[in-house]
Amino acid sequence: MPARTRIELEIEVLQRMGDAHFALGAMSDSALAYETAAARAAEAGLRKTQIEALARLAVPAWYLDPPRGNDICEQAVEESRAHGDPLLLAQTQLATACFRLLYDTWRNQDAETCASARHTIRRLSGPSTPENMFCVYVQAMQGDYEEALKQAEAAMIATTSPAAYLLALGAKILSLMQCGRFGEVLRIVGTGRELAQKMAKIRGSSFFAKPGCGHSASISKGSCD
Repeated sequence: MPARTRIELEIEVLQRMGDAHFALGAMSDSALAYETAAARAAEAGLRKTQIEALARLAVPAWYLDPPRGNDICEQAVEESRAHGDPLLLAQTQLATACFRLLYDTWRNQDAETCASARHTIRRLSGPSTPENMFCVYVQAMQGDYEEALKQAEAAMIATTSPAAYLLALGAKILSLMQCGRFGEVLRIVGTGRELAQKMAKIRGSSFFAKPGCGHSASISKGSCD
């Protein structure tokens, strides 16, 4: 196998590991996997892949240490500017602004950056481009509940990533709550608890189970860290 192909495969595996850890609520492990992927991409000169890994790393980093999460976002934006890809830059700017709005303080400047970056993304890649899921959370917070719900449900159907599915499910729950559809929220939570209990039993009986880290807390902030 060519060296470049081997490195690209290694990075892909690390990012999938980060997704899996995130879905299980293991934020520290998720951050470590993404950080390693970003470092390997930087060493190999794969700048676009490095930026994508940094964007993923920012998600658990904001959970664990908001200042570090912000620093990672700034690094991703700077790398995107240097890379010279307008679409990638807009995507990175959008993610950064969304993180600040959701995890730090609501600032009009960040809300305007979200709107501007979203417009650029649609102009460069077309209106059918899937929404950034953190942007869907921002939409719900801004009162655009029905559109946020529509985008969240579409993402849940389309994605094959456990981390992306979890984020979309959270956006759906938030949108339903904002719409006053509490019965649907209770049904989703009830189903999730039942599944979590079943999975906990399976993990408890397996030889590779990790003590002290349950599945049911994966939606909550920093559940297993």
